Amino acid sequence: MYDRFLKRIRAGFEQDRKDQLGNRSDLFISDYRPLTKRTAEVLVEYNVTRDMPTRDDLEVFARKVAIGTSMLPDTAKHYPDVNAVSFIIAKEADTRRVCDADQMCEMVRDTQYLDARTAEVWNVEDNNGVRVLVKQEKDDIEAILKKRINSTTANTANSPTFRSARAATVAHLDHGDVVEFVHKNKMCTGFVEKVIRSVNGEHRVIVASNNKLIEIPLDSVTSSKTREAFGEDKDAAFNYYKHVFGEDYARKYVYGEDV
Repeated sequence: MYDRFLKRIRAGFEQDRKDQLGNRSDLFISDYRPLTKRTAEVLVEYNVTRDMPTRDDLEVFARKVAIGTSMLPDTAKHYPDVNAVSFIIAKEADTRRVCDADQMCEMVRDTQYLDARTAEVWNVEDNNGVRVLVKQEKDDIEAILKKRINSTTANTANSPTFRSARAATVAHLDHGDVVEFVHKNKMCTGFVEKVIRSVNGEHRVIVASNNKLIEIPLDSVTSSKTREAFGEDKDAAFNYYKHVFGEDYARKYVYGEDV
């Protein structure tokens, strides 16, 4: 009788978790960090007895954890040693044509406008070279996560953090690897020039990006790709790096040819 009662309690708990977070009720946020006002990286722990969550599992989890956000699938990274997956979530911005500002009240010259009909504030921003109006939100993505974090956080001392999950990363990161990283609230791409390893775990990386050398904490690196990942297929490597850095530097990096 008592066992049946406990089973019903557990089943009810599992169903509540599924309703809240999707089919993978074992998923919990073990760590997160804001990247920009609209993006954040989350580290999601899964039960050791379950398989790695699929892309669909993670996309459903991301939508339900932070309403109004979506997962960026290409940013997912698996950490099998700690049973966790990290990925970036992004809050989609409401945009309008910049010419709509003509019907609004100007608050800051050529920069910020108030739509008197809706009491919404709109800011002029650059979107791939095109000026658009972006609605000013009351909550940034960190505020959204904080509101939802209690029910989706494992809250155990043994849960992985970004530092523990990436402890092995520094052992493999090497000169010439391509990394994506966060610098001054922007997502950037660069080549690893040097890895500065520290006994206290405060590892740092010097990257070459936009013809500059930048020193960043290892935690700022969100993903990496090595030349070895392409094996002997130099043409595939060239096509990848050409997309990232342009043809001249890609040719020098892959084939050793002068720019």
